[in-house]
Amino acid sequence: MKVSSFFVFVAILFLNSCKFSNYKDYDTLYRVNLERDINNIESMPLSYLGSKVEYVCLEAETDCMLRKISKIFVSESFLLVSDSYRLLEFDRSGRYIRLIGSQGRGPGEYDKIWNIAINEADREIFILSSGGKILVYDFDGKFIRDFAIGFPGIQFVLNENSELIFHQINIGQKSNEPVYGFHILTNHGKTIKKIPNTLKRVNGVAITNSPLYMYKNTINFMEFGVDTLYTYEHNNKRPHILFQYGNLKFSTDPTVDQILKNDKTLWGKIYVNNIQETEKSLFIKISYLLPHISISNCIYDKLSGKLTILKDYGFANDIYGGIPFWPETIINDSIMVDFADAYDLINSYKKDVKGTERSAQLENIINNLTETSNPVIMILYP
Repeated sequence: MKVSSFFVFVAILFLNSCKFSNYKDYDTLYRVNLERDINNIESMPLSYLGSKVEYVCLEAETDCMLRKISKIFVSESFLLVSDSYRLLEFDRSGRYIRLIGSQGRGPGEYDKIWNIAINEADREIFILSSGGKILVYDFDGKFIRDFAIGFPGIQFVLNENSELIFHQINIGQKSNEPVYGFHILTNHGKTIKKIPNTLKRVNGVAITNSPLYMYKNTINFMEFGVDTLYTYEHNNKRPHILFQYGNLKFSTDPTVDQILKNDKTLWGKIYVNNIQETEKSLFIKISYLLPHISISNCIYDKLSGKLTILKDYGFANDIYGGIPFWPETIINDSIMVDFADAYDLINSYKKDVKGTERSAQLENIINNLTETSNPVIMILYP
């Protein structure tokens, strides 16, 4: 805790005396003022992010029907799509190719798919399944190996060194034993590094998700209840983003009773549960308890320091029309991927003004969809 406080203290001193980009040691340190900007709700055009949208309609035969998409990976030649219980491979035009592995509890089988990661260099697909098990398949869908990670977790990413970085589910513990928030493992399951939590939580609320992402081949992570997101490189962590919650800060250690009884002291309080990043922006997902759980999608401009809460939870599609866009996945720090339910896409498009040149490409896609078609992949290019 002392080390974390020291970093924050140093960061604030420099942020008050110079621009972030001129800070010699932390030249990519950003301060996001959630309390100040929480009511800055605007509609922003998709053209702010990119110039071209590719729509991919997934084949919808019996073997590859999807009620929803939970995870997706996009390469130059194929798509991998999970509905949490299967992992399906499609080509870039949306034609179904194969099922990767199979669901079950036997050798080489997965139960629920929590997350996936792809090593294109070694042509390996990693699936994190229930029970803390990693299963590895080749690009032809054949099982290669599996291993147990040895701790509870549903989040992981893969770095350029083929190392796996996991977020351990944050569970309060009353013992004096150290609690580790993040683990770095080899692609065969050997532990390289364990990063301890800086905040001691004792209550029983389990925090399953926390910001964890790769940007410019470096690990970025944030522990629940802590205001700082860190970058980890060369066996050291340094502050990358400072969040200012003010009076909006969610309890760092809520009790199960508070959550179950919808304690009014938590209403309107917020916390950050997901972040993605590009050269000019931070894409931030925040959660509220209002009294129901609510999500807002936000964009932070790195240059101006302005945070915008997006109206309609996404960017208004002024390129081709249709449903708002939110980057669920960012590929190579620039290509953004979203997906839409066919029913939602059709009904969103009906509300747009038709007959314009910008909507002509999407109109052809809409005319070939039914409300029970598979979800449509949307890929945004710079």
